[in-house]
Amino acid sequence: MARILVVEDDADSRRLICHRLKRAGHVVEQAATGEGALRHLSEAEYDLVMLDVVLPGISGWQVARELASYDRIARSPILFVSVVDRDEAPQDICVKGWLAKPFTSSGLNDAIEELLHDLG
Repeated sequence: MARILVVEDDADSRRLICHRLKRAGHVVEQAATGEGALRHLSEAEYDLVMLDVVLPGISGWQVARELASYDRIARSPILFVSVVDRDEAPQDICVKGWLAKPFTSSGLNDAIEELLHDLG
């Protein structure tokens, strides 16, 4: 079981992802914006951050850059979730986990387990 922050601006997608993760036994919190993600991350630690790249306001890339500047938060691995191609990631962003949209429940579970396993 992991504590996961889901950052997704599409409400239906966010609800579905959170539902799937809870069914898998994870503790899940959610944010709809990059600003919301940063607020959550300033208040608590997470085992994993699922981060959409395309967000209103602050993009997922900008959130990742901000997180990298905080020692405590930087330990939370990021699973980027996006329709954007992984090859489009900026050079200064360390991409350890990537899940292309659309994805299946098993794809979601596999990506999370792989990333958490690599850390631990």
